[in-house]
Amino acid sequence: MSEHTGGYREGSGRGKQGWYKGIHCDSSWELAYLVYHLDHNLYIERCKEKR
Repeated sequence: MSEHTGGYREGSGRGKQGWYKGIHCDSSWELAYLVYHLDHNLYIERCKEKR
């Protein structure tokens, strides 16, 4: 079995995606969440934990 099956892969979704201020967003919902936190000077960090 390949060790690269399942889990999160950047850019693998079908939604709108792109970069905002050097941070990659996989969806418009993620972008809205990011913009809100940046506008309100709230700390945000992408979860890089693999399950």
